[in-house]
Amino acid sequence: MSVVRLILLAVMVAALGQPTAQAQGIRRSVSPLIPESSLNRLGLTREWWGHAVTNRQRDRMTYLTADEFLVIAQSSSGITSAFDAETGRLKWYTLVGAPDAPAYASSFNDKYVFVVSGARLSAINRDKGDVAFTFPLPGQPSAPIAVDEDQIFLGCLDGSLYSFDLKQVLKLHQEGRLNSFIDAAQMWRYRTSEPVSSQPIIQGSNVLFASKNGSVYSVAALNRKLAFQFETDAALSAPIARYKDLMILASEDYNVYAIDTRSGRMAWQFTTGHIIKKDPLVINDDLFVIPEYGRLYRVNAATGERLWNKPDITQVLTATPNRLYTVDNRGHLRVLDRKSGDTIGSLPLQNFPLKVVNSMTDRLYFGTESGLVMAVREEGAEFPTFYRRPELQPMAPGQAPKDQPSTDTPAADDNAPPDADPTLENEDDPAMNAEEEPTDAEEEN
Repeated sequence: MSVVRLILLAVMVAALGQPTAQAQGIRRSVSPLIPESSLNRLGLTREWWGHAVTNRQRDRMTYLTADEFLVIAQSSSGITSAFDAETGRLKWYTLVGAPDAPAYASSFNDKYVFVVSGARLSAINRDKGDVAFTFPLPGQPSAPIAVDEDQIFLGCLDGSLYSFDLKQVLKLHQEGRLNSFIDAAQMWRYRTSEPVSSQPIIQGSNVLFASKNGSVYSVAALNRKLAFQFETDAALSAPIARYKDLMILASEDYNVYAIDTRSGRMAWQFTTGHIIKKDPLVINDDLFVIPEYGRLYRVNAATGERLWNKPDITQVLTATPNRLYTVDNRGHLRVLDRKSGDTIGSLPLQNFPLKVVNSMTDRLYFGTESGLVMAVREEGAEFPTFYRRPELQPMAPGQAPKDQPSTDTPAADDNAPPDADPTLENEDDPAMNAEEEPTDAEEEN
């Protein structure tokens, strides 16, 4: 080939490659992250952002859940990623279950993260991310499981509620007999006539659950002895909420009921006029209820007194002493004055279809289907407020932690997967690479 041809070929390659490079530059300059300047206008700041481990060739993030210390991202391929809730550090990731198997949002106790995938339940060690045990389920799940430090409660489509002894499960696992002898860890089975309709609630020494025919049961956690059964006029339309010794029920008959869990008697009731399908949320002494067609009610959880209501709200995410963080009917984050319900401001959230409904702390967590996770807090609130378990609140909030995270980039993690080409030789490998996100400077462009 002549020198002239070589030169012409080089010019053609450069010309063809230039649009691609420009397109990549444009793509990298567009970030789904909410700019810090937009957050600051609402008195908010980005605590951290990170990327869950996903298979970018075929994967999407399906669930985002959190407690006081962990944020859990679950993908459709079965990869579970755990972030430190305050620093954003990617603590671990692991593959559980089969790709695209039916799954439910994760559940927590102080030692494990529990994931139901297909017909199996897996427990992941919270600290290291290794799978502690896994076993086949006795029936098809119909709701997320409930757990404490001693028992696992599973509701099924056939109307059964199962209880498993967690210590016995661990013993069988250590003996290598868990898969074949899981029945030996089953403490009891309570059978109802309709599918269990929502996640069970552990309340003291009892476990509360509902079936689709509108019946609510309270049974002893140790021996399934029935404490009481409450009948609504229609099936429950949303998961059960809890406030001190009351359980909050939303029914398809447009009513909200508060039932005393000690006696089984109704404490109060009010009518919304429409079916409630979103989870009722309890924070401090406030109950937040959203019927269909988007009208938010703030209710005194102890008495049932309606304090105010506002239209065009479709979801409540969390609250602080003076503010309520909601999603409106345009998909925007709308900040309300908690006392009056008046709008303080709003900003778009369309890039974040996954949002944590957080009754545990005052933090906001958002996620994209591609695996981006972002944590937001109020400016000046360096330490979270713990609502469900205030006894875990840090003892000395005046002292900043030694490793204060940056609000612009995620904290480094020695165990996090390095940046690399998104196309892996082995697509079944769960160790997919965290996708690089633009910096704040690139966002502003």
